[in-house]
Amino acid sequence: MDAYGEAESYLRRRVPELLGANVCAVEPIASGVWSLRVGSVPRVAKYHPFAPLTRGKPYDVLHVEREVLNALTEAGCRVPRLIALDENAFFAFYEWVGNETLDDWAQREPTDRTERIDDLLHTQCAIDAALAVGSDRWASRVAPGGDTETLTDRWGSACRRAVWGAEALLARVRRRPLRGHIRDSIERIGSELAMRAPVLGSSDYNARNIVISPQGEAFFLEFSKLSWDWTERRLVQYTTSMGSGRGQGVIRPLLDPRAARLYADLQGADAQRALDGHQVFFLLNAAAALCAALERPTESTHAALLRAWQNPSQRLQDLADALGTPLSNDEQIGSLRAAFAPYK
Repeated sequence: MDAYGEAESYLRRRVPELLGANVCAVEPIASGVWSLRVGSVPRVAKYHPFAPLTRGKPYDVLHVEREVLNALTEAGCRVPRLIALDENAFFAFYEWVGNETLDDWAQREPTDRTERIDDLLHTQCAIDAALAVGSDRWASRVAPGGDTETLTDRWGSACRRAVWGAEALLARVRRRPLRGHIRDSIERIGSELAMRAPVLGSSDYNARNIVISPQGEAFFLEFSKLSWDWTERRLVQYTTSMGSGRGQGVIRPLLDPRAARLYADLQGADAQRALDGHQVFFLLNAAAALCAALERPTESTHAALLRAWQNPSQRLQDLADALGTPLSNDEQIGSLRAAFAPYK
C-alpha cells in the first residue's frame, strides 16, 4: 500500500462501503496516512504495517487501537475517534482533528506557548489515569518489547549512551571537558530515575504524534502499541520538537521551569525532578546519535539521520543550550547541567 495510486484506488472503492459516502478527495499527509474528504466530512485513513504480524494475537494493533481510543474517548481524553476498521486490508479510519503536528507548530517558534503546554500536561495525566483504571486488561495487550524487563534493559543502554553523548557534545561545542564527578552524576541520576514506577501508555511518543486542531486543541495519536514507560519520559519526547526533514530545522524543547512546576502540582513534588532528569537523558542520547553520525557519516543509519537532522552545527548548539537550562532546583541535576552552560 505504499504506492499512492494503489492506495487511492483502494480508498475510493472501499470507503463508501465502510463510511457510507463517496470519497471526494484523497491527499497523502504522511507515510501510510491519507487525508480524505468523505462526502462533506474530513476523515483520516491509516495503513497499519504491523497489523498482518499481530493479527489474532492479544496485542493485535488494530484491536488495541480501537479499544484504547474508545476507552480514552469515554474518559474524556482528547484523542481522535476511530470510525471504522478494514481488518482485511489493515486500514483504520479516524475522525479528522487537524493537519498541524506539535512538531510543526513548535518549529514556527511560537511566542506564547503556556496554554498549549499546560494542556499537554493535563491531557497526558488524564490518559495515564484512564489507562490505570483498566490496567489488568491493558497489561495483557502490551506489545512485544513493551514489557518492564525490556524497559529496564533499554534504559541501561540509554544511560551508557548518555555518558558518551555528554563527552562527544562537549568536545564539539568547545565547552568544558566532562569531569569524573559529572560522569558519576549521569550514572547515579539514571539509576534513580529507573526506580520510579512506569505506567501503561503509548509506545510511540514524539511531537509528530500530537496534532493541533484548528481551534488550538492538542490531540494525542497512536495507541496501537502499548508499553510500560515513565510518564516523564513520554512527556519530554512529546514536547521536544526535532524538526526532522527541515532544511532549517532546529531542536526546540517546549518544557520550561514553570511547566515543570505545574507537572509537580499534578503528580507530586518529586515529579519535577524526574521530568528534569528525563529531559537531560533524552537530550544526551540525541547528542550521542548526532555526534556518532558526524563521526561516521557514510554508514547508512548515520547518513539517514543526517538527512533528517539537517543543519547539524545548529542542532549541536540547540542541544547544549537546552542541557544548560534546568527545569528544577535539584542540586545534582543542576550540577550536571552546568557542565553545558557557556563560559561566563
